[in-house]
Amino acid sequence: MTRHALALAGLTATALNLLGALYLAYDLLGGRHGPLRALTRAVTYSALFFAGYAIVVPVRFAIFAAIGAGATLGVEFTRAARHAAPSRRVDLLASAIRGACYGIGSALIFGWVFGLTFGTLTTGGQMVQYRMGFTPLIGLDARHQLRKHLIGAVNRTVGFALAALVSGLIAGQQDRAALLFGVAMGGAIGVVSVAMGIVCPIVERWADQLPQRRLGIFGALLICCGFVLDSLENVLTLLDIPVK
Repeated sequence: MTRHALALAGLTATALNLLGALYLAYDLLGGRHGPLRALTRAVTYSALFFAGYAIVVPVRFAIFAAIGAGATLGVEFTRAARHAAPSRRVDLLASAIRGACYGIGSALIFGWVFGLTFGTLTTGGQMVQYRMGFTPLIGLDARHQLRKHLIGAVNRTVGFALAALVSGLIAGQQDRAALLFGVAMGGAIGVVSVAMGIVCPIVERWADQLPQRRLGIFGALLICCGFVLDSLENVLTLLDIPVK
């Protein structure tokens, strides 16, 4: 057992204990429309986006892109479930967060100049999409707005590909790698966007119908898993297993 693995187990245990406590405190945190619903949506959408992105783009980028997209969608869909009025500030913040995550992920591959440019361009492009009415909320009613949903997916596909191409030119990377990354990213965005039109309504029904007792049981299981991982260091000491 290495120290890094032991540290990772400890951090995972802390995260599990925190999440478990949040689920056990479901009622205190607002019940059905509390932050746990947003957290459930965010985690679910992040996992779905990562699965879609990781197929065609590097994992380092897919992680950050999935976190940015999943977290913002979780908040936006939770606001929609509460019938909150549309807010340009929320739209701007969501676009900025996703753009920042795209920029960080691409910077790990092509450098900070590419990442800064790509993040800025994608943020601006998403803001334009919002102003044109192509918001993620269309995915909740894709059956009745199929044409608009598909047009938005095509716009995002082309927009991300062009953003990557321009970023590559500004960063001085005129090789095929940046262009292929843009095409792959654009294609992944388009495919995932279309797929979300099918998945989003299912996830929303699931998140809204989660029974309170099941959330409590899930929270207790998370705490138990956290306790096991947190005890790993003591178990290794008792068994005289060396830590490198």
